Order: sequence, then C-alpha cells, then structure tokens
Amino acid sequence: MKLNIGTKVNVLIIVALILVGGASLLLSIPSLKKGGELGIQDYRKGMIGEKKTQIQDLVNSSFVIAKERLDSSSQVKEKANGLSGIASALSEMMGRFKV
Repeated sequence: MKLNIGTKVNVLIIVALILVGGASLLLSIPSLKKGGELGIQDYRKGMIGEKKTQIQDLVNSSFVIAKERLDSSSQVKEKANGLSGIASALSEMMGRFKV
C-alpha cells in the first residue's frame, strides 16, 4: 500500500498532535491536583476563620446576656432587702400599737 505525500503529512501531523496532547496532559495533571489541594486548604482556612468569628460572637453575646441577668438579679436582691427592712419596720410599729 503506497501512500502519497499528502497522506503521510496528515498522519505525521495527527501523530504529533496526539503526542503533544498526551504530554500536556501528563504535565498539567500534577499542577491541577496541587492547585486543587491549595484551593481546598484556602477554603478550609477561610471557613474555620469564619466559624471562629461566629463562635466568638456567640460567646460575647452569652457573656453580655449573663452580665445583664446578674445585674438584674442584683437589683432585685437589693429591692428585696429594702422591702424586708420596710416589712420589719412595719411589724415593729404594729407590735407597738397592739392593744
């Protein structure tokens, strides 16, 4: 089977293109994997940072709520102490006026 020059050139070009494509695939796959791993690490770091920020905000909010409740309970305790003093004073006065 005799091939003319045009067919030989076409076959040579096709073989060259296949070899170049295969070589570029072999060279690009490791860099794509490395780039993917770096992207995943960056994403993970970003998500961890965001979660830490959210947790810190929740802790701060909890602290503020607990402090407000403590202050409120201290005020209630002070009022209760004041009322018990008034109640004891009234009972003393009532004891004086017993007939």
